[in-house]
This record gives sequence, structure tokens and C-alpha cells, in this order.
Amino acid sequence: MKKQTRKKPVRKVQKVEVHSLFTDYDIHLFREGKHFNLYERLGSHVIERDEIVGFNAIGLRRRGFSRPAIAELKQAFHTVYFTPGNIRVIAAEALTDGTFATPEAKRFLEFFSEGKRSFARARRAGMEEAEG
Repeated sequence: MKKQTRKKPVRKVQKVEVHSLFTDYDIHLFREGKHFNLYERLGSHVIERDEIVGFNAIGLRRRGFSRPAIAELKQAFHTVYFTPGNIRVIAAEALTDGTFATPEAKRFLEFFSEGKRSFARARRAGMEEAEG
């Protein structure tokens, strides 16, 4: 009996154009170790490591926090970070005035009111433009 052979699929080869964001001058500087703006070509940007970006509601949902707790934590977050003044004092006042009822929000505020270290201040997108 004759053995059946399968035909190998034919691959179509497409011509690939060479495209690079690097100019010859970029490559020259890189080889010399003098390309000080390489981040501009690679798309990287300098960021502040300790910057407060925002409230992570998705992470809290994934951890099983209830909707009322998340809503109150979000309100406490905005109270602490976006009210002008001392963060410790703001958190202590929010704790004593009875605005927040959930244990999660109270614990959040206690963290700030009883903290011994300094806290980074959150920035809003519009605030940077106004300052600059």
C-alpha cells in the first residue's frame, strides 16, 4: 500500500519595509554612549515615583469591598487629598464630624490622622496647568 504524504502549506512571504524611529544620528550617539534623550525615541517618560494618581475602585471591588464602602472610601479619599490644608487635621475632623459611617472609611481616615510620617499630596490634571 502506498503511503499518503501531506502537502506542506505554502507560506506567503511578504516584503517587510524597514521602519525605525531612530535616525542615523541617534544610532551614532547611542554607540558613543552620548544619546541623552533616548527616552524620547523609545516613548518612555519621566514620572514621579511617589505621585498619587487616583482612587482604585476596581482593585477594591476585586478585593470584595461592598459598593457602599467603596463609595464612602472614594468620598474620604477626595476629602483628604483635595481639601486644602493639613492632611492629618482634615482626616481627624472628618472622623469626628460623623460624615463617614463605614469601618473601611473610618480606618482610612485613622491612618492619616494618626500617621507619624508625611504624606504625598494628590494632583489634579487641571492644577498642573494652572501652576505651570
